[in-house]
Amino acid sequence: MFDLAQLPLIGRTSELADIVTALTRNGTGVIIAGQGGVGKSRLAQEALAAARRAGRHTYRLAATSDSAKIPFAVLAHLIPAAPRDETEHLWVLRAVMQRISGTDVARPVVLGIDDIHHLDTASAALIYQMATRRRVTLVATMQVGVQVCESVAALWKDGLAQLLNLDPLPPEVVDEIVRAALGPRVYRTTLEEIRRLSAGNPLLLRYLLIDGVEGGNLIERDGMWGWEGEARSGPRLADLVRAHLNRLGDPERVVVELTAQVESLPLAVLEQLCDRGAIASAEHAGLLIPARSGEWPPAMRLQYPLHATVIRETTPVSRTRQLRASLARAYADQPSQGAENVDVMATLRLDSDTDTDSDLQLRGACTAFGKGALIDAERLVRSAIRGGAGAPAARLLATILCWRGDRGDATSQLWAQPASHEPSRTDDGSPVWDRGRLTVNKLEGISVAGTFFAPFSREIDNVERSERDAAWRAWMLYAEGQCGAALDVVARVFGTSRIQATTGGWECVVAAAASVELGRLSEAFGFLRQGRAQRHLWPPCRWVEAALGLVHCRALLLSGRLVEARRLADDAFVEAARLGSAELSGMWAGAVGLVAKFQGQMLTARSVLQEAVSLTGAGSAWGLRFYHEALLAESVAMSYEAHGSRRPPQDAATDVRHPIRSVEISMGLSHAWVVQAGGEATRAVRLARRAAAAAAANNLPTLEAFALYDIARLGAAHDVVSRLDSLTSCLEGDLFAGLASAAAALTSGDGGHLDAATEELARCGLSLHAAETAGAALRAHRATGRLTSARRSYERRSALSSACEDARTPLLEPGIVLTTLTQREREVAGLAAAGRSSREIAELLTVSVRTVDNHLSRTYSKFGITGRSQLANVMGHPARAPAKS
Repeated sequence: MFDLAQLPLIGRTSELADIVTALTRNGTGVIIAGQGGVGKSRLAQEALAAARRAGRHTYRLAATSDSAKIPFAVLAHLIPAAPRDETEHLWVLRAVMQRISGTDVARPVVLGIDDIHHLDTASAALIYQMATRRRVTLVATMQVGVQVCESVAALWKDGLAQLLNLDPLPPEVVDEIVRAALGPRVYRTTLEEIRRLSAGNPLLLRYLLIDGVEGGNLIERDGMWGWEGEARSGPRLADLVRAHLNRLGDPERVVVELTAQVESLPLAVLEQLCDRGAIASAEHAGLLIPARSGEWPPAMRLQYPLHATVIRETTPVSRTRQLRASLARAYADQPSQGAENVDVMATLRLDSDTDTDSDLQLRGACTAFGKGALIDAERLVRSAIRGGAGAPAARLLATILCWRGDRGDATSQLWAQPASHEPSRTDDGSPVWDRGRLTVNKLEGISVAGTFFAPFSREIDNVERSERDAAWRAWMLYAEGQCGAALDVVARVFGTSRIQATTGGWECVVAAAASVELGRLSEAFGFLRQGRAQRHLWPPCRWVEAALGLVHCRALLLSGRLVEARRLADDAFVEAARLGSAELSGMWAGAVGLVAKFQGQMLTARSVLQEAVSLTGAGSAWGLRFYHEALLAESVAMSYEAHGSRRPPQDAATDVRHPIRSVEISMGLSHAWVVQAGGEATRAVRLARRAAAAAAANNLPTLEAFALYDIARLGAAHDVVSRLDSLTSCLEGDLFAGLASAAAALTSGDGGHLDAATEELARCGLSLHAAETAGAALRAHRATGRLTSARRSYERRSALSSACEDARTPLLEPGIVLTTLTQREREVAGLAAAGRSSREIAELLTVSVRTVDNHLSRTYSKFGITGRSQLANVMGHPARAPAKS
């Protein structure tokens, strides 16, 4: 970890090289121009140091706004003492020139000047004269957007110095600096938050990291650095922002203070409150920028979001209320801002103690919820409830609390309200909460609370079978695992455009999700296209769009288009992190982890799934926390971290339960891999078979196919070949055909068939699965003496394994050919190689110690070894002291 007070110079290599070349080879000076804090002075210091290493003499001057008032103040330490009047400029010029340049006229001195725009006119004229006489080569820094004297401007106009504009650091460089300062394991949402707050400004980045660590925002847990809570300004940041504000006139300061109150302020609102000249001045000074390029109507924001945070924190409460009240009135006078900013207007009125309108607060809460701003939505809806908004507000609050993971409060809110019908859409276009939605919310509120899981089937028939309830009835059927029935119900919804408007798009989500689980991928993509085409019919809602995106990601995965699925999940994760929504970020982090696991990238999967778990609370919507924990445990189980350990990965519940049947079955399959990593191969196969049977019983063929192939991967391929082959007739896509071919090849042990299966799986993006079959092909070719084919399979396995980070599964076990062992011998050998004693193995497998020793004796004989230490090497386990028998 670097000293945060002096972060490494990263991302400026090319600029530094250009400056050093100009100084030492071309004899041309460089003036580095940029906004405050972008690293101008640091770059100039590094350039001076490089010049000294090249054998050049260097001097460094630092100008300030105060020194600009005194002639030659910046050069005072270079003017020799003499019985002359220091106001005689000609004598000063000669003395300083002699002092700096000396007698080596052929090698000009490199003169560094910080903030050259603050030079007094006399010093600027002197330096210009030295530059024209080639006595000095300049490397100076200059603030953009400021006026400079004629002598300074002449430096680049006359070709004595190049003007280098230094931009903020790009996002990837900010990430590199953060990782260099904190360590390589940093949550992606944390990186995105630091990117957003620092806006690529190195000075702000340094202060942000220092204040974050000291103030408790940046915390390391389980080896991962994460940002917790809202950014708080420390004394360094507060002083920096205060210095910026003190340089402004009163009109410009008001512009900045108003803009800091909201994330994006419409220009029409700002112009209503401030003089256009003051707005232009603040923009010219680099404090104000357009919120989004090309946006109409235009909006403004502060260039550095961290400045806005500090301003809001340091502004007195009474002043904040005045500013927000002014903004609330200005918004009300701008009808064109409309419903899109109703949440902003409602929040401003709430914060400024302006007369509250419960209807406005409720509409603002709906809008904030649709944008994914759950904290703002909760504040507004609670205010609406206090104002007498009634049952609709209470139900919205319950929904918000469900998404935030506050199950207890959500449940109390839901059950306190009657399940009654309401108009399909209010006059202002706000969402409606009908009986179907209310029933789902009630079930959602209790189904993942604590250890009680209420099946959805208990309430399915209680939902009135009307068109308005059809979408929510379909959603409950899907959750219960009845995907075919869910699609039948949704068919009614798609026949009535009015229903598509009132259900907010969830019918498209459930239709696509059900089709995916049934393996009807072309049908699923059709529903997804239809959902996106009809978005204009619904109130804007990020949750519906996220649900459509997650289903799309899974459809791509099952289609064998893993690269596309990963790109979709990565992009959506970054966007959710940029929005600052922990709930949406958690959803997409889980999707990234799922795809990474299928790609065999276990380090990535573990890291991002750990972040998903931290982002989704214990009461997260639809039990995502439980699912993410299961995926995390499975990823650990499939890596070297789990193998050789006496203890299986944590967070693997024995009784796997979840309110959504398909997720529950997937979690059971994850549990099988955790058990396998603990050395209980027989039990792992038994659990995988249970998952396959549950999927078959619920007519979930895609899940059944994955469970069957996992049985094959766990060593029982002969049990699943027939069923897996029959499933491919009802499942679309090359991926499932590839799994069936691979299972058949594993059963036959034919090297050529295994090689062909390897290529099928690799084309689908399943690098880990392909590496496993390539390893099996290698062993098959060796066993039959086909050494040339074995070498090709070895090279293929090596190439595929290199794309799999830290992956370790039974079929990837290195060393001696393990197919010579029986399943029980392999199980005992694995436990013994991991360091367990014969007694421990006997207790774990419920056999006698003598039986364990007999298995070990036969294993030693087959491998040509004599003891446990050699067995550990053969099995690929790290060396450890052998256990006593």
